[in-house]
Amino acid sequence: MNKHIDLIKKWLNDKDSVATEELKQNSEAAQALAFAAQATSIAYAAPNSEGFVLATERVAHWVERYEELAR
Repeated sequence: MNKHIDLIKKWLNDKDSVATEELKQNSEAAQALAFAAQATSIAYAAPNSEGFVLATERVAHWVERYEELAR
């Protein structure tokens, strides 16, 4: 299972089991992951190589950001 979903399920079962800061960090990491996935879709739908390169740069940015946040 996805670690971000697991944390939310834990929180849903017991609101006191997860700190607010942990929820915030989880949210930020999950958003970065979602943005990377969206940018990947845009890259492969790009009508030309310039659009593909720009979108893949965004993918790299969001993957890097996710890795920073998911530690």
